[in-house]
Amino acid sequence: MTSVAHDPLSPARRRTLHRLHVLTELTWYEVRQSYAGTAAGLLWAVLEPLLLLGTYVLLYVVFRGSTPGGASGLDLAVMMFAGLVPWLFFANCVSRGLASYQSHTPLVRQINFPIELIPVVSVVQVLIETLIASVLLLSLIAMTRGLSAAALLLVPYYLLFAVFMVCVASVIGGIAVMLPDLRRIVPVALRIGIFLSPVLYAASDLPESLRPLATINPVAYFVAVPKMLVLGDAGRAVVSPAVDTLVCVTISVMSAAVAIVFHRYVRSTVVDHL
Repeated sequence: MTSVAHDPLSPARRRTLHRLHVLTELTWYEVRQSYAGTAAGLLWAVLEPLLLLGTYVLLYVVFRGSTPGGASGLDLAVMMFAGLVPWLFFANCVSRGLASYQSHTPLVRQINFPIELIPVVSVVQVLIETLIASVLLLSLIAMTRGLSAAALLLVPYYLLFAVFMVCVASVIGGIAVMLPDLRRIVPVALRIGIFLSPVLYAASDLPESLRPLATINPVAYFVAVPKMLVLGDAGRAVVSPAVDTLVCVTISVMSAAVAIVFHRYVRSTVVDHL
């Protein structure tokens, strides 16, 4: 009499492991495709923010001839870089999430494919690039002004930020399928948003009459927190370090609830329009 081997994995655990495998394979495929044929490869994760940083430093230091608060050109560059890294994480997640469902139409149309992984892949891909850029940022700060112990919190912070961006990508990607005009509007909004958010400056630098623009802007908190962590400067907060962190956690939880509800709409309605 032969005995039947018992599978120790429950169906739920097997589904989880399968989804992790799909997520890993699809993410690495997207990373390879993004840099296929380029000479620099993943170095573009560093070159992109550096090129953008050079543009703003050129405007402030060379053309303007002075720096805010009398800071040196190098200090200004480091402070701007500290804001650009989280901003680019947000902007690139939005941009890729916007087209995430449409760029994976064959997969989305498969009945058994877990389409909730599509926006996760987009965000994880950007997260890898952001962590690479963050290593350069931390190296520059260590050489110029020294790192604070708070910089150790950067990894859990970006994981929280990634949760928020997965939710945003899930919702905005689904809406873009139904409303193609969104693909025209969002890039313009992102170009304007970098100046309306405390990316190149601190919220405290704004005049009192304009300070509410930062406090009602959710992205401002997600940009301000990592700037505080890497620079060790609580003055970079929108309100205060504790309040800014609490706002980030609250927004992430609320956006997760919205994304869970919206996922049913994506599966039942959006898929039919692809």
